[in-house]
Amino acid sequence: MALANRAAGLAVAALVAAFSAPPASATETCQVVLTVFGEISNSNRGPIDPFDDVLIYRLGADFDAAYGFCQDDLTALPQVTITADYNNFDDGPVTATGPTLASVLETAGASSSLNDVVLTAFDGYQYVIEAGTDMSQVLAAIEADGAVLDFGGRGPVWIFAEPGVINDASGELDDGLVWALVMVEVE
Repeated sequence: MALANRAAGLAVAALVAAFSAPPASATETCQVVLTVFGEISNSNRGPIDPFDDVLIYRLGADFDAAYGFCQDDLTALPQVTITADYNNFDDGPVTATGPTLASVLETAGASSSLNDVVLTAFDGYQYVIEAGTDMSQVLAAIEADGAVLDFGGRGPVWIFAEPGVINDASGELDDGLVWALVMVEVE
């Protein structure tokens, strides 16, 4: 009986060790919702694969290494909340929460102020945030008005900022607030 208990204990220890090991890449342990590539020094995945990465490949991504963020990765970064109102927001001000774009870029090893950043949504819409922009004032929002941003809506990641930070200060249009963000290229 003691031998059977010892064998069972070793089996449990082996399973715990196997599942506690760090992943070889982001895509092995979670669904990546945002890919950052370009002028970055940290990566957790290899080159783009035209078959496995069909969406971002067809949107023009090309890289040898990138940083893939899962929803949990974004949630683990320090969270910031911003409330903003634009004239084309039908229901008035929106309160969004998520990590700053500066935190996301820093995690990927990118300079958050020295490079242009190209944001691309699932539908191919692109917006360039110019070098010198204070990325700590820009959110990679994962919640809005207390609800998680889902696929099919503005999520899972929505670039969010007060008027004038990345667009026209008048608040007339919300251009630059890229919703359904799928990739960020650091130029």
